[in-house]
Amino acid sequence: MSTSIETLWRDLRYSTRLLRKAPGFTTVAVATLALGIGGNTAIFSVVKAVLLEPLPFPESGRLVQVRVRYRATGQEQDWGAYRNAIDWRDQNRSFEHLGMYAYSLLNLSEGGEPEALYGLRVSYDLLPALGVQPALGRWFLPSEDQPGHHHVILLSDEVWRRRFAANPSMVGKSIRLNEEDYIVVGVMPGGFTFPVKLATSVSLPTQRMAFWSPIGLNPPEERRDPYYMSFVGRLRPGVSMAQAQADLDGIAARLERDFPRTHSGQGLRLVALKDRVVGQVRPALLVLAASIALVLLIACANLANLMLARAAGRKREMAMRQALGANRKRLMAQSLVESLVLAMAGGVAGLALARWGLAALVALNPQNIPRLGEARLDAIALCFTPALSVITGILFGLAPAVQASGADLQEALRDGGKTTGGAARSRIRDLLIVSEVAWAVVLSVGAGLLIQSVARLLRVDPGFRGDHVTAAIVVLPISKYPDTARRNDFFRQVLGRLETLPGVDSAGAIDALPLSGQDNISEITIEGKALARSNEAALTACTRSISPGYMRTMGMTLLSGRMLDQRDALGKPDSIVINELASQRYWRGEDPLGKRLSLAQRDGQTAWRRSSWWCAPRFRLRVSRRQFAARWPRWIRTNRCFWCDRWTTWCWIQWRRAVFPCCWWRFLAFSRWCSRRWGSTE
Repeated sequence: MSTSIETLWRDLRYSTRLLRKAPGFTTVAVATLALGIGGNTAIFSVVKAVLLEPLPFPESGRLVQVRVRYRATGQEQDWGAYRNAIDWRDQNRSFEHLGMYAYSLLNLSEGGEPEALYGLRVSYDLLPALGVQPALGRWFLPSEDQPGHHHVILLSDEVWRRRFAANPSMVGKSIRLNEEDYIVVGVMPGGFTFPVKLATSVSLPTQRMAFWSPIGLNPPEERRDPYYMSFVGRLRPGVSMAQAQADLDGIAARLERDFPRTHSGQGLRLVALKDRVVGQVRPALLVLAASIALVLLIACANLANLMLARAAGRKREMAMRQALGANRKRLMAQSLVESLVLAMAGGVAGLALARWGLAALVALNPQNIPRLGEARLDAIALCFTPALSVITGILFGLAPAVQASGADLQEALRDGGKTTGGAARSRIRDLLIVSEVAWAVVLSVGAGLLIQSVARLLRVDPGFRGDHVTAAIVVLPISKYPDTARRNDFFRQVLGRLETLPGVDSAGAIDALPLSGQDNISEITIEGKALARSNEAALTACTRSISPGYMRTMGMTLLSGRMLDQRDALGKPDSIVINELASQRYWRGEDPLGKRLSLAQRDGQTAWRRSSWWCAPRFRLRVSRRQFAARWPRWIRTNRCFWCDRWTTWCWIQWRRAVFPCCWWRFLAFSRWCSRRWGSTE
């Protein structure tokens, strides 16, 4: 054993001396390996955190999500009616807990400037379903998930520390939210994130919730057709997904029989919660991991060629060592040690690059990669790097080691210091070159397709201009603005004031930021069209509520008709705007101006609207969640850039503090929002 260690140590010192004598070759080799190994280590850490690690909940394999499925179209959605979920919870035999949640915004006016808190309205059994306990206090009682008793709240650790100085005595005290008193019953653990990333108009999609509050729905909201609740369940021990699915199939059949108007053609499908969280990003991450691995293979092929060229120059040395008694096995081992020294040096440098690259990737916070913040260079990643380095060293060093150890003594002495090799060496080089080129072509084609897709995305006309637009998002306390009339008065007053500010060209209001994912989905009926109204194939459309000045502020163009004006004042919504896609889909070959359609309302009634004009946006509408009435972004078009328009912003802030001190506002450059959500709109 001691002899083997001594031999290895001697080979390490000899290899190090040789590499120090060739600094150019060593630098190129280590840098190439560092890029390949570092990239693979960083991506491995991401794949491990996102795809391989279980969700950070006890027995997370038992966590599932219930989805509503329409049998006729095969479409599925994450949300359903609160009243339906009560039946699922009461009638099932497979779930230990079945919790419900819906996103919400509350206006915090306690202890400083008003602030919008993005959180969840939840049922009393959601946190038990996840298996999480509050760090302080308790979870909600079933009695608190009832109308009139739901003004209790759990705060996130971040809000508790930032707004209330981590005061433990806050549990049991009341705070002002939406101009109403809420009792703080607990504080969530630090670092806790909700498993599903939800969209919001206040910020980019997030898993970090600031609060949790009971749903406490009123009886009118317990109808079976408003779909704005999502569901997370925990299966009983020993219950399989197939058994739970059969149980839900029976419940869905009974509901379809008892409530044919709202449940015709509907089914239920169970999905593992982890698959719901990471399912969409799994193919992309696996392709990315394969691409980075291919980069490392190209690096290995490149280095193998360099090592072959280097070995060709050492034929005489190897022949002399054979003449002095060194066998082929000994020469191969020494050559492989040299490759491993290079690989380990590249691994050390790659580890530093991986640490930097992973930190940069997490800081960029791509919105479509869940659980990215959990990626770490942990012990497993630190073991992965040297293992990958050893494998890499063997991959690029084996062929040169075999060739170097097989040098013919007489031929080597006759050729002297010539670096040209024989036919076998040439064949290996040719094979490596062909492999390297083939892999590079595969990567280049993939990169070209990706660039082409991004270029097409950036060329899509979103239908508006984002330059010189300042978005101001406001959250209204529902208790102070409980009805549409009061909210309309608020908006008229605000828009009137905005248009008088210096530097403001126009102002308008809309109920959700474009590209936010906050889509209002309404069932529609086209007058004179024989369209099905059953839930089996319901006709739906994404709708927006706007003020008369919004279209001009956003620079939208008309294809036909007129713009909305004061004749279409808020509170008298008898006109409607359609886009080109709707015109082609519902009135192909007809003039859509003056046509009528109805929109289903939350109260079950319908409101007929007349098409007054249509505009040019061509992007595809997408279905997402409902919008709360208390969230109203608005836009101000200025004649100066956002970051230069400080005087306008200062004037506005002073006025709103004096007139609306209880409302939270957030200003942002709309072009920056668009670049984060999609791409440049300028």
